[in-house]
Amino acid sequence: MDKLLIKGGQRLNGEVRISGAKNAALPILAATILSDKPVTVGNIPHLHDITTTMELLGQMGVGLMVDEKMNIEVNANTIDKYEAPYELVKTMRASILVLGPLLARFGEAHVSLPGGCAIGSRPVDIHIDSLIKMGADIQVDSGYIHAYTKRLKGCHLVLDKITVTGTENILMAATLADGITIIENAAKEPEVSDLANFLNAMGAKISGIGTDILVVEGVERAGLNSKIPIPVFWMLCWLNYVKPAPTLQLARTGLNWICTANNPNRYQSALRLTRRSLPICKPSSQRSIRLLTA
Repeated sequence: MDKLLIKGGQRLNGEVRISGAKNAALPILAATILSDKPVTVGNIPHLHDITTTMELLGQMGVGLMVDEKMNIEVNANTIDKYEAPYELVKTMRASILVLGPLLARFGEAHVSLPGGCAIGSRPVDIHIDSLIKMGADIQVDSGYIHAYTKRLKGCHLVLDKITVTGTENILMAATLADGITIIENAAKEPEVSDLANFLNAMGAKISGIGTDILVVEGVERAGLNSKIPIPVFWMLCWLNYVKPAPTLQLARTGLNWICTANNPNRYQSALRLTRRSLPICKPSSQRSIRLLTA
């Protein structure tokens, strides 16, 4: 497709439902490996990376059930293989996220490097080095990370650089580690906080969420048996009248969401969020935007 031709001048009126964020859904799906009970995750976006992740989990023996609303029930108690093969990892680098939870729960993981056997610096060195400091025995051979441990041990980690997937992998690994893990220079992106909140819902003890210092007190087991889907962030927006088109900005502060807008007196809208929200946002006009909690 070379271009999009849009003919304007029409009133916008309708309802738009936005599916969950892919970058939040991928690590959350990987984190279900830690649970010794079935977990249902809701509002998963229907994207290629999601189906690749489901294929990867399925190859490891994970039980998966999907309904028409993209709610996915995951049962990791049937895992019988601890490998993420190159054929899948090469198509989706986020496959590296199964390394931490596999090692933490089963004591074994065999995960392909994103670049396979390609010569050069590895983009996952922080993942590997951090897990070694937590007591894992790791060897890299023929493009694969082979990791073993009886049980990971908590430690103080200062990451050399900010890495989202590195922070997520360490968070998941530390959840079942023995003792306390401190992660300094941690990534603060919303998907990292979403993962931490999901892990806490499964019984983890993570504090410092939303900051660059995360503290994880390891637990013996993690499990959440829920028939009600745990929602990945979603938004429902009604546009009654938009002229000119509005600009919405969402900024996150911990578990709060703040909504601001340009020219709020020009339109009305409602947002539904799956986080505790400030009762009302205060744009420059008296005509405010309603902010609701799901």
